[in-house]
Amino acid sequence: RQQHLCVVTATLKEAEQLAGVVGFFLGNRTADLHLFPPYKILPHKMLGYHSQTAARRIGTLFTLTESRAPFLLITCVDALLQRLAPKDELNGFAELVMADEETDRDQLIEKLISGGYTHAALVEEPGDFCVRGGIIDLFSPLYPEPLRLEWFGDTIDAIRTFSPDNQRKTGELPEAIILSAREVILKKETLPDVMSRIRARALEQGLGGSKSREIIDRLRSEGLFPGIEGLLPLIFPRLDALFDYLPATTLYILDAIPGLAASAAKFTERVAENYRGALQNERVCVPPDSLYFTWGALWSQIAPTGPLVLDAFDMLRDPGGGTPLPVPVALQFAVEDNLDVSRELEKGLDTDHLFQPLADWLERAQERNCTPVIVCRTESQARRVEALLRHYQITVHFTHQMPSPGSGSQRVYGCIGPLDKGFVWTAEHLALITAQEIFGKSKRRRTRRVKKSPAALLTFEDLKQADLVVHAQHGIGR
Repeated sequence: RQQHLCVVTATLKEAEQLAGVVGFFLGNRTADLHLFPPYKILPHKMLGYHSQTAARRIGTLFTLTESRAPFLLITCVDALLQRLAPKDELNGFAELVMADEETDRDQLIEKLISGGYTHAALVEEPGDFCVRGGIIDLFSPLYPEPLRLEWFGDTIDAIRTFSPDNQRKTGELPEAIILSAREVILKKETLPDVMSRIRARALEQGLGGSKSREIIDRLRSEGLFPGIEGLLPLIFPRLDALFDYLPATTLYILDAIPGLAASAAKFTERVAENYRGALQNERVCVPPDSLYFTWGALWSQIAPTGPLVLDAFDMLRDPGGGTPLPVPVALQFAVEDNLDVSRELEKGLDTDHLFQPLADWLERAQERNCTPVIVCRTESQARRVEALLRHYQITVHFTHQMPSPGSGSQRVYGCIGPLDKGFVWTAEHLALITAQEIFGKSKRRRTRRVKKSPAALLTFEDLKQADLVVHAQHGIGR
């Protein structure tokens, strides 16, 4: 049955790699796939988060709450540990604008500023906006390109998309949804409460009034300044977790609990170290537990949902949250690797037919009614595979995406994808081999830098009488 899925990996790199692989197999159905990354900058340093990361997170959170179709969310433990702005605040900020409808232009500009949009001369990155007469350009996190709202009087005459590179129109929309540019939303009516909480926190830390006034003055003059996300608990009296944005029926898939727990412990220590540094520097800051969950608290929320845990050994141990895992269920499916054919290709015993093992592998796959697919990382690898197999009277039909397995065709397919290893899954009629398994892992050659001799920079005019010189044949002399 179809179900919402949330896969949790130990690191962002693993999450990105998994998203790339899953996206390759999904093909044109990638709208159901979402990656929720963590911020690479930790709090307490008063540095601004990258606008691309913020846009991806906000766009993903809104899509998850609005989506009716089953989705696959991929994230890492760092992102899952972080507390988020209340779902009601982010969804409540969303503004639907429609062509041929009256919209208060000035009120919209005020809302953009409260949502963290930055005024720019040209709109090039998510979170930018620009006002030119009756035109507002803005880059909402929900869209891959900026939007151009054109007013005629009090009515939006047209909504267009345009390229951030050359600012030229690329399309037209009947309506658009404007989301906040950052996870902090600062409303005028809540500003007094925010300032009160900032003063109270500075007092708890034993800091003088000048420290709290410095932040309050920046809020009044700049609005949402860089690093304000580190004070999120002072902006909102209550924070949510990623769980609050997901349906209650979501199935959580955890990739190796020991790795997740170790990654969470490292992340927690880094946050604590930053917090200690902020205290030493007498900056207004909030305790780490108000910004992040602990691994134990995280597991206590996941365990009751009945997660699917992927682990090779010792699956019955306590994962650290005080709740042991249920008895594991064995899933029976037969998948073969391509280790044998890779070794044969690497040995290259038959110098006259180096790639005969590959040709035999393709033939065996077709005999087993499997669709053979060769996955290359680059176009040059694809051309090389095509040329090599031509000598064995094998034609490779390259496609733009993963072909459907079990089509009954005797064709050999090829495509570009981010895979390093393949497999043979007879039950699903799929045999997949990668260019890395065929040619081996590519090695980067180190280029030695030839040091120029200092003597090459000298001229005869630089030499003085009695200077030591080295002759190519006779050695040292004067």
